[in-house]
Amino acid sequence: MKTLSKSVLLFTIALLLLFLASCSSDDSTVEEKQEESIEKPEETPKEEEKEEEKEEEEPSAEESNRITDEVIVNGGTKIEGELPVPNEAISLEASTDLDIALLDEGFVVQLLSDKEITGAYLQFKATADALASESYFDVNLAENRAAGKATANKRSVRRDTQTSKSEFSWLDVDFGTEIKEGELCYLVCVYDAEGNISKPQEICVTVAGWAANSDLIGEWHYSKSETYYPSGSVESLAVGEETCNTYTFTCENTNSFEYAECSTYDYETFDFRADATYTHTYKRTSSRLDVEESEENCVAIYEDNGLQFEIKGKWTFDSERREIILVEYEQYFAYPNETYEQVYPSGQGLVYPYGPATLSSTDFKIGTGNEKLGEDLNGDGNVNNDDAGWYKIFEKQ
Repeated sequence: MKTLSKSVLLFTIALLLLFLASCSSDDSTVEEKQEESIEKPEETPKEEEKEEEKEEEEPSAEESNRITDEVIVNGGTKIEGELPVPNEAISLEASTDLDIALLDEGFVVQLLSDKEITGAYLQFKATADALASESYFDVNLAENRAAGKATANKRSVRRDTQTSKSEFSWLDVDFGTEIKEGELCYLVCVYDAEGNISKPQEICVTVAGWAANSDLIGEWHYSKSETYYPSGSVESLAVGEETCNTYTFTCENTNSFEYAECSTYDYETFDFRADATYTHTYKRTSSRLDVEESEENCVAIYEDNGLQFEIKGKWTFDSERREIILVEYEQYFAYPNETYEQVYPSGQGLVYPYGPATLSSTDFKIGTGNEKLGEDLNGDGNVNNDDAGWYKIFEKQ
């Protein structure tokens, strides 16, 4: 009996030790798995989503293609593919007139080359970082001028870099109704009759909206002008005040007479409205010498030389250049012996910069005043009365 009990006891102890060893091994495995789980976290779906977002942010030509479909280039043929490879045998200096583009109006590209240019290639980009459109325009510049707006002849043209060996031209681009405000870029190169192609230039412009400065909204009447001379003196001329200049006329019979040509600035008004339309009215009364009649009688005989006009259009304000941009659509001019009327459709308006403008709540001034007084403004090497500053002052009604 004793021997049997001892055996049973030893067997029981063995089973207990085996059970404890098994539990210890399992606990260690669980702890190691937990540590592995902490050390090696699984990738979350969010990281995969971020990678997909990065792929979507890559440059695209989609928006550039949309712009190409919305612009109107008279004399231009749309061609699929990349711009032709240039041989750079002719030069090109290109710039956007006024440095802006206008909704509904578009913009004009000024082209300056050392050769006579006959055409241009034009390709659009939505932004500087976007891919260029998958098509471009081949533009016949003669057809572009003939079918384009008359405004291009009257826009401010920078000719300071032009020489006698340079050929100047312009390229008119109009906008469809879907072009929006913001940045727009384009690539342009020119070619001549021999097929030489210039190196392309990339230019980015801001498409500006209308009525861009609420401070201008209202009716403004011209009140006076001021001239600032380098000597420090200031001359003021009020609206309605007559000015005269006296001259001597010598007749063929050697007799002579004195005469005076006079003028009066009767009025000038601007009515800038919140809907971006404006009306500009003006009247000047003046007289000048009738040379033929005066010569025949050797006495001063005068003829009317006045002008009156009314212009209607749309306006905006370029704050960077401090210019009021006027786009004329309806013109009426009355001269002493004739009248002139002209209406331009939307997209074909005459575009003028009017400035620099200084605005306040009660008036706006056009001109530089004494901002540059003392500088050789006309570049003749002398600082004299020819380098005077000036203001035209309009008061709010």
